[in-house]
Amino acid sequence: MVRAAIITGIVIAALAAAVLLVWQFGGTTSELAQRPDSDLAGDQAPPDFVVEFSTASSPDRSKTGDSSRFDCEPFDPYGGLSDQERLLAWEKESAEIARRLSTSEDAEHLVVAAMLERLKDVHRAFELLVRASTLAPENPLVTWNLLRICSRTGDVCAGRLNDIESQAIAADAGNAALWASMASIRQRRGDDDRALNALRMAAGAPEYNAYFGEHLLLVDRALAAAADRSSMYRISAAWGYAAPGGAEIHVFADCREQAETSVLWRDYCRQLGETMARHGRTYLHTSIGLSLQSRMYGIAGEAQQQQRIDERHAKLRQQYKRLSEWDFDGSLLRDESLLRAYTDVLVSSDELAALSFVEREVERLKSMPDYDPCR
Repeated sequence: MVRAAIITGIVIAALAAAVLLVWQFGGTTSELAQRPDSDLAGDQAPPDFVVEFSTASSPDRSKTGDSSRFDCEPFDPYGGLSDQERLLAWEKESAEIARRLSTSEDAEHLVVAAMLERLKDVHRAFELLVRASTLAPENPLVTWNLLRICSRTGDVCAGRLNDIESQAIAADAGNAALWASMASIRQRRGDDDRALNALRMAAGAPEYNAYFGEHLLLVDRALAAAADRSSMYRISAAWGYAAPGGAEIHVFADCREQAETSVLWRDYCRQLGETMARHGRTYLHTSIGLSLQSRMYGIAGEAQQQQRIDERHAKLRQQYKRLSEWDFDGSLLRDESLLRAYTDVLVSSDELAALSFVEREVERLKSMPDYDPCR
């Protein structure tokens, strides 16, 4: 089974098979790999902040012995179609789902419709999000997705950016990810002083939430309302849509450039990295937070502090690699209750806790002679 990584090696394999589309790589995979229809397609973090790890072409069976009865194909709603046919089928279906959701008066439905429309028609996506903000002005998922659009296509937001930022602050002023998004947008508009002020707010914010778990549940609910699809399809699709990252990802390029000449940028960026590493709910965000700290310590010439962070980062990579290579692909990718339980733990805690939960649960299930995830 090919392993690609957006969130975890496990779920992304399901998304690849279902053509809930991800970029697939060879021997290594980038933590920032994006689906062709992703909200962030084309957005890349600086190379310094891209985390890679080796992937395995087959699961490690040394821990569990013969696991052949768990070698089933992952859930695939487009079975029997060629890659091109899968893409066309997905585009047709997503267009119909977007059409249905766009007629709703529910702000959450409009957010998901905008996520589907974004690459095809960014102006249409922006209009849908503006409607959503009228219905739910303090919903942070609305302002988060508006900031995503503004970070890539500023002309669409011209004249409305101040209002969007005000809504974002009202929705979740203690969230470093929102302030980092605003810092990036302001920096790209040449508003250097206000960009630095937003970064200062990000550095002092008490939490870091890129709303990954919230987006998972959001997409699941919206698809239940708009598509006659199975529960397994909805939760698998949700993993594809909710790939982590947003406008805040761009700020890391700004940190790398500005910290070379500005002590304030360096210190604020390091503090932002500390918040990310402490509160990031995905391996991606925790890892980027550690990389950001390491880079800032390196620029400051603080070799001991940089080494301390690098050692911590290496331990995190080892932990993640061990968990993501565990032999539970077949169980997780075909057992809806297990996949949803995994999702619930990730939403309530973090990604590594969810992987640890699945590791334990799969071992329990494999001890049951009648358990068959392939049915």
